[in-house]
Amino acid sequence: MIVPHMTREELMNQLDKISLQIIERVFAKAKHLLKRPLRKLPKKLQSKYVIDGQQTIAFYYPHERLWSAWIKFRIDAPVGGRVWKDYPMYAIVNQMNDGQTDTLVFRKHALDRYNERLHLGLSNLDDILEKISYNDGARVSDFKQVDSTIKTLVANTLNGVFLGFQDIETGYKEVYTFVSNQMMRKGQRPKRKDVLRQAVTSEQNKIDQKSITDLLKILKK
Repeated sequence: MIVPHMTREELMNQLDKISLQIIERVFAKAKHLLKRPLRKLPKKLQSKYVIDGQQTIAFYYPHERLWSAWIKFRIDAPVGGRVWKDYPMYAIVNQMNDGQTDTLVFRKHALDRYNERLHLGLSNLDDILEKISYNDGARVSDFKQVDSTIKTLVANTLNGVFLGFQDIETGYKEVYTFVSNQMMRKGQRPKRKDVLRQAVTSEQNKIDQKSITDLLKILKK
């Protein structure tokens, strides 16, 4: 159970605990959905759960083989130079390639700016979460060192950039606003990392050119 006066470390520990339970439920449902013919499934589905007292919501996109899960909670949080009591927060749960979970906390302000600056006109927060999940599943792509314990966080997405911070000591990551592509001047937008190109380059000395070509053909299917 998340309570108002938790430290960042305590909050991350609790979010990680909830995340593991979410992953178990999401995988079970995703596995079930993949057994059914796609023609009989809608383009998107959603499920709501209460895990350790926290409302959670999972979005499924069977035709894209994608899913996204969010933990909804309220906590005392510093916003705009003052502490807001019972402030709404939303944590997105991602699964990394190594099987570990990665949790990124969003302030409601970031969701509101996403809705406003992309002119979505949505009034329901669940609809905003779904839109972010499908179009702009935020992944951290760049860091800027601020001091020994805090880094600026940049989540570079298709439609713009989420900005926030990371507490290095606790691993806590929080997104506080969103800036659309249209709002940025030329040269301000961070470059996307070509992960595939980096991976292939690092392995070039270990495998021959034919193997690389075969690998690229598979990944493009």
